Amino acid sequence: MGWSWSVPFTLTVVSVVIFRQATVSGQDAVKMKLRCYRCDSETHPGCDSPAQLKSEWHQDCTGFLGEDRCLKIVGPGVLVSRGCGGFRDGGNAGEGCYPNGNGQSCICDTDYCNTAAAHFGVFNKAMAVFCGFLLIFATKFYIM
Repeated sequence: MGWSWSVPFTLTVVSVVIFRQATVSGQDAVKMKLRCYRCDSETHPGCDSPAQLKSEWHQDCTGFLGEDRCLKIVGPGVLVSRGCGGFRDGGNAGEGCYPNGNGQSCICDTDYCNTAAAHFGVFNKAMAVFCGFLLIFATKFYIM
């Protein structure tokens, strides 16, 4: 077919990198200095739009007791607040968005994941599975 040994090798490296990124847990994210956007739409124009988020709003969440997640809170009206958060009492909630009074709270545990309402963790995990299947296919049918 014209494939050389470098294609399966490249697929292996890419698969390992994507798999490692996709499977980082919240605890690992803390050790790796989780970073989130920190802003609110009342004092930071553009905070309510993912396309207008600025690098000056980056925050290192490491060292904040119980703040091992990124949060995005959408309040009544157009109020949006982003920052570090978590559970000081050791509680835990799954990633995703939850109703919060007249608004919504979203929680996630990867760098800058508080940009949008949906968290891309599921996408990363799906990509890891896809790369795994691609790697198996490449090694089974093209390496002799």
